[in-house]
Amino acid sequence: MARNKDLSDYDKGQIVKARQLGQKISETARYSGFSRSAVVRIYQQWSNHKLATGCWASKAH
Repeated sequence: MARNKDLSDYDKGQIVKARQLGQKISETARYSGFSRSAVVRIYQQWSNHKLATGCWASKAH
């Protein structure tokens, strides 16, 4: 599995968007190809920094 630093902004955005749309952690991990812990970590990072200017997750569509 890829490490957090190996995830592109696009990958991170896709993880955040999937979680926002209600997809379960397990499903998000399976479809993205990243570990459950990576999915949790990325979503937590986004949640903690979503108000920051230029947040990578705000660019996900």
